[in-house]
Amino acid sequence: MAHVPARLPQTEADLADWSVYADQLLAEDHPIGEPLAFELALPADPDEYQIGWFQDRWRKLCPQHDREAMSVAWALGHARVVMVRGHRPKLGGYDPIEGRTFDAATRLLQSPRGQLVETLELEVNHGQATSAVESLLRELPATCTRIVVRTALELDRLDPFLAAMPAHVTCLGLGGVPALTATHAAALASRFEIIELAHRPELAAAWLHPRFTFGEAGVVDVEGRRVETLDRATLFALQNRHGLVSIHAQVKRSLPEMHGLHRTVYRVEVAPSLVRRPDGWTLRGASDVTLDGVAVSEHEIVRIEDGSLIGMGDRVRVFVARDLDRRLRELVG
Repeated sequence: MAHVPARLPQTEADLADWSVYADQLLAEDHPIGEPLAFELALPADPDEYQIGWFQDRWRKLCPQHDREAMSVAWALGHARVVMVRGHRPKLGGYDPIEGRTFDAATRLLQSPRGQLVETLELEVNHGQATSAVESLLRELPATCTRIVVRTALELDRLDPFLAAMPAHVTCLGLGGVPALTATHAAALASRFEIIELAHRPELAAAWLHPRFTFGEAGVVDVEGRRVETLDRATLFALQNRHGLVSIHAQVKRSLPEMHGLHRTVYRVEVAPSLVRRPDGWTLRGASDVTLDGVAVSEHEIVRIEDGSLIGMGDRVRVFVARDLDRRLRELVG
C-alpha cells in the first residue's frame, strides 16, 4: 500500500519521496496517481498544453468550495493552505464565520487530502464564537505550524483564540491588529517562535523584538517611521492569478509576484507598483514618482535595486529588497 510522505515538498530535494509515492499510486491504479506523476515530471518551463492538462486534471480533484467563505491552496493534490472567513456584508468588515464553513473546513482536515495542511488563515471579528474556532483548531495536523489571523479586534480580545492554538503552531501571522504594546509583544514572543507582521505601516519599538518579522522586503519611510511590507505572494494569490500552481513553481518561487503600493498611505492619486521575479524587481511608475531622483511615468517599467530611493508625494522612501528586519532595526531601531 502506498504511503504518503510526511510533508509537502519545501525544496526540489523533497520531490524524490513524492515521485516514489506517485509510482506506488500508479501501480495501485489510484485516481490521483496519473496527475501526480505528470505534475512531478513537468519541465521547469512547461508549455501551455502541459500546464492546461495539469490544471484540468487537478481541477476535477481539487475543488474550490465557497471561495468567499473558504478557500484552499493545493499542492500535489493535497491542501497546503486553508482560509476560512465570514461573508463580507459591507465595506469594512466580515461577518462571523458561519457554522457550515467550519463544518466544511473540519471535513477537509479530517480527510486524507487535508492531513498535510501547513497554514490555516482565519478572519476573526466581532461576535465570533470561540468554541467553533477551538473545535477547528483541534483538527489541525502536526504539519500545520503556522496560523495567520486577520482582524480589526484589539489584541486582548484575541486571547481566547491564541490560547486555543495547538503547541505545534510556532508561527503566528497578524494582520489588521490596531495596536501592539510592549506587554503584548512580550506575551506573543513567549508563546510563538515567529510573529509575522503584514501590511503594517506604523513602526513601534515593541515591534522590533527579534521574534517579530516584517518579511523579506518593504518600502520604508525612515522619517515617518513607517513601512509597507512587500510580503511574498500567497499561494492563494498565485492560484487566483495563474490557476493551480505546479509544485516546481511553488518550491522555486518562479512565478512573478505583483505588489501594488497603497495610494492612501502615500497620499498620491496613483501609486506605483512593483513586481518580484526570481532575477530581481521592477517598478512601474506613476505621476509624481521618482526613482533615485529620476521621474518614472505610469507607462514606464524599470528595474529597481535594493537601497533605491522612491519619491512619492512629499517624502522619499527606501526600497529594501532583502533582510528587511535587520535593515529596519538599523534604520529606525
